[in-house]
Amino acid sequence: MKNTLYLLLTIIGLLGCHKKKICNSTNSSFNQLYESIHTNNPSFTDNFIMDLEVHAYTFSVSDTQEVCSIGYRAAPNMNSKNYKMIIVDSLSNTILYSENHLFSSTNTSYVTPGITIKLLPGINYTINRIQLNWSPSIVNTVGRVLYSNNLSILFPVSNGDITIVSSNFYGNGFPLLNFGVPYIDIVFKK
Repeated sequence: MKNTLYLLLTIIGLLGCHKKKICNSTNSSFNQLYESIHTNNPSFTDNFIMDLEVHAYTFSVSDTQEVCSIGYRAAPNMNSKNYKMIIVDSLSNTILYSENHLFSSTNTSYVTPGITIKLLPGINYTINRIQLNWSPSIVNTVGRVLYSNNLSILFPVSNGDITIVSSNFYGNGFPLLNFGVPYIDIVFKK
């Protein structure tokens, strides 16, 4: 009886020590990487620029991650127009997530996906921010971007558990590869 009680208490103790993962957008892996790039490259500019419909970056993770939140800041006067957020598994070309969301135009705001999105190491994923409802001016598609004046960032760039391998800007104009890093905050449960 004494051994059974001891075993039961040990199991309860171990289960009680298991830390539940939470979603905290305060300082995400992406945000840390974005700030790290900017800190290490003071000539880079962090600004609202690039008036193309699609802003995207391709990334990988170093260990299994679960997306719990996506953050973005709408262009001025665009907080009443939906942005489509899409996450694609680039290996299989499978869409893992595709939803329309409203975002604040005064600061980065966050949305919680209604489904579980698991990301695995060794696979590239692309996150897209799409704004097709920009009339009357294409300037309404601008978004926050960290960019270099020489029109190219050398990828890959890594920090912690995320690596960005490339970026792309396109739609209603020519594609612009690796111009910069669009600020589309992808938050993992920690």
